[in-house]
Amino acid sequence: MSLAAGTRVGAYEILGLLGAGGMGEVYRARDTRLAREVAIKVLPDQVALDRDRLARFEREARALAALAHPNILTIYAFETDAGLPYAVTELVEGESLRARLCREPLVAGDAVEIAATIAGALSAAHARGIVHRDLKPENVLLTPDGRVKVVDFGLAAITSVAGGGAQTTTTNLETQPGTVLGTPGYMSPEQVRGEATDHRTDIFALGCITYELLTGQPAFVRRSVADTLSAILRDPAPDLPVAAIPHPRELQHVIARCLEKQPDRRFQSASDLAFALREHGATSARPGGAAGEAAHSDRRPSIAVLPFANLSADPEQEYFCDGMAEEIINALVHVDGLRVLARTSSFAFKGRHEDVREIGRRLDVGLIIEGSVRRSGDRLRITAQLVGVGDGSHLWSEKYDRPGTDVFAVQDEIALAVVENLKVCVLAGERAAMTRRPAMNLRAYDAYLKGLFHWNRLAPDAFPMSCESFEEAIRLDAQFAPAYVFLAQAHASPAFWADVEPALALDKALPLVEQALALDPQCAEAHTARGILAGYFEYRWDLAEECLRTGLRLGPGLAFVHLHQMGLSFIRQRTADAILEGRITLRLDPLSPTTSAWAALWLACVGMYDEGRQHLEAIAATNPTYWMPRWNMAILLALGGKLQEARAEAEAAVTLSGAASQALAVLGPLVYLSGDTVRGDAIHDEMRQRANLRYVSPTALALVDLARGDIEAGVANVLRASEVHDPSLPFWRLNVSRLLPSDPRIDDALKAIGV
Repeated sequence: MSLAAGTRVGAYEILGLLGAGGMGEVYRARDTRLAREVAIKVLPDQVALDRDRLARFEREARALAALAHPNILTIYAFETDAGLPYAVTELVEGESLRARLCREPLVAGDAVEIAATIAGALSAAHARGIVHRDLKPENVLLTPDGRVKVVDFGLAAITSVAGGGAQTTTTNLETQPGTVLGTPGYMSPEQVRGEATDHRTDIFALGCITYELLTGQPAFVRRSVADTLSAILRDPAPDLPVAAIPHPRELQHVIARCLEKQPDRRFQSASDLAFALREHGATSARPGGAAGEAAHSDRRPSIAVLPFANLSADPEQEYFCDGMAEEIINALVHVDGLRVLARTSSFAFKGRHEDVREIGRRLDVGLIIEGSVRRSGDRLRITAQLVGVGDGSHLWSEKYDRPGTDVFAVQDEIALAVVENLKVCVLAGERAAMTRRPAMNLRAYDAYLKGLFHWNRLAPDAFPMSCESFEEAIRLDAQFAPAYVFLAQAHASPAFWADVEPALALDKALPLVEQALALDPQCAEAHTARGILAGYFEYRWDLAEECLRTGLRLGPGLAFVHLHQMGLSFIRQRTADAILEGRITLRLDPLSPTTSAWAALWLACVGMYDEGRQHLEAIAATNPTYWMPRWNMAILLALGGKLQEARAEAEAAVTLSGAASQALAVLGPLVYLSGDTVRGDAIHDEMRQRANLRYVSPTALALVDLARGDIEAGVANVLRASEVHDPSLPFWRLNVSRLLPSDPRIDDALKAIGV
């Protein structure tokens, strides 16, 4: 049905036809009430006459109308006039991305920024539960002043158009198994197969668009629809032309990850994709251009939860106050629309009484949650406030005077109040994850919080005390999955840096992780812990990758999940992925003396030396009494050729750690490399004596042997490390081993374990 100029549709006067296609006809119109020009989209008959599809369109239109995102076409109203349903939207002057591509090629930096902007729009829509399902250059508009607008969200799910051309929309209606919808050339493999789809189908489509923006050629379009669909299902992601694009390798990895055939191998959120594009696309942007300015931005609201002050008469209640803040963090990380800093960074300023504006600046966040807890008998008095870092203003505050049994309800209320006051969109699934916790014994929960408190103390007695508390929590409540996960980690972690035999650690940790997974299959930490054990303790890398992907899908805001994804990416020689995961880790937890100290070192090892050093210096300065950042700094400086500085850091690490074997394993080689054979031999002999009395990491022994020049002993220890599944061995190339004599047998041993 065509509408002539001058026709009245409701309160709107039609001025002319803007375009027509399978999604309906679009007209320029004048709003006679507000005296403004708008666009009127009249739906095709097959939608207008179908009550179910019409209702679905109206639901999605109303959801989009509430979104009000600057890069999504604004919907003003959904109305019906004389049986004619139509949507009223803002009128966008400009051209489609398809028209822009046909007119002239894009500069690489502009292409990346457009793709990142689209990703940001998708992230906002996905947070409302809205999936585009038919993303393509025709559905992206560019205004004359360079703004990007994504249009026609959700229409592919309700519009059925038979077609045979490569740019027509195919059938059918719903995103359920057995149906097919989308545009050939931009459809995901699961769309082609008629399987159920989710937001990751949009990520695949954006990968296709990004490739086309950079090259001017579609990624998968072939001579016929059948050939195109076959290519989507079978052909690998095409390579970017090296000569035409600055720094193509990094962008190639981003696009290839978008175009993975399996959804769980793609980026799990559009916000992570936007971050990756801007990270890797920054060097491709023109100087002074918009992409360069936005390259390192994460446009989601960023927030840190500071430890709650203990106002109780009993100073021993500090663990409970810390636990309150940590549980709020754990709730908020499920919201994709927020960037939530991890506990270790948020708690780095505990007891320092610094101004929240300075803390926000150091943590690079715009918002702070702070509060206090007074616990007296079975009563709780909790205060919480949300503070804007820019001016220190209180954006929200609340007091809770409740019985102790309401502790979980208060945590949920605070987390939900924060996202509501920030106007952050929360999916039903995210809301469920925020408040998801099994019924539990309050005494078990109290013991669990004590375990977390000790876990994070970084003191010599911390791990044994945390184990006692987690075991007590399990004794009081055998269904309490988080306690199993942390108890497993407490048993496994020392095998990386202490004299703990890997087999014993695995024997204790694995049953605990398996029990946690049986109790809570949706626990991201449990899947990640299983991946850690599978990889570093069993050398089962395919299983490790599967578990870590699941952990990443369930916990995209958890820094340590990204850290281990980084480690696995390095081991599997996916350098660009390793860099991206490292940067995400540091963005989520910039000051952690463990998680981020490793991420910073590994960044340096994969070529980002200055970036890694800058992060590690900040971590070491914030945690001056903990040995691990100094240990990592010693390795980083040594790899940078600064041997004297490296030795000083290694000496500090040895002192702070109480002469831990892993710290000596770095100091020994540095001492030998400096020519001090007397001190080197003393360290070598000390390590040998320890190994005669107890288990010492064969990897650590091998480093000192090779530095001493004893190649046979070094090779023998590497071989033994592979036999006992030493979790340090997979990271051989991320250590001072790079500076030491090598042997083909070492390379063979590493290949044999899959690294």
